[in-house]
Amino acid sequence: TLYILQKSWEMFQAMLENEEATKLEDNAEAFCSIFRNVIQSAKTAAIDVVPAILSRTLHLLRLHAHSTCLEVVASAVEVFGSDDRVKQHLGEVVHQSLSVSFAFLQTVKIGENAEHVQAIYDVASRCLIFRPEIVLSPQVLEILVQMGSSNVKLRERESFTAV
Repeated sequence: TLYILQKSWEMFQAMLENEEATKLEDNAEAFCSIFRNVIQSAKTAAIDVVPAILSRTLHLLRLHAHSTCLEVVASAVEVFGSDDRVKQHLGEVVHQSLSVSFAFLQTVKIGENAEHVQAIYDVASRCLIFRPEIVLSPQVLEILVQMGSSNVKLRERESFTAV
């Protein structure tokens, strides 16, 4: 997978930089699925492309607030959480992705976006397992506490249990 990505990276990057291609939510989901698969299959061999992947993932998350983007972040935390070479970058990406996601959830009904909420908690749980200092940083912890209090305030039991 990594070999294919390296050989086709220039073409792939051109597609990602094409505003028309990234405007479509279906494309964002497809790009993020590819990113997640690269990280999960190539593991630490993908370390050289991880900063670019995470940068583009954040861009897509800002455009579409799609839960698949958070799955990429969660996979990166799982695979690279113990790697000190990407420690700072990974912490920044987690913080930014949770900030963007929490801001998005404040504009919609949380109960109708259970998949997105679940993806946020998946990122947090992977951080707790693979890089605890990320989730325990004041910025990330504040977002998670605010998320938790928002979820507790939900009046619809099914919406909360779906999360």
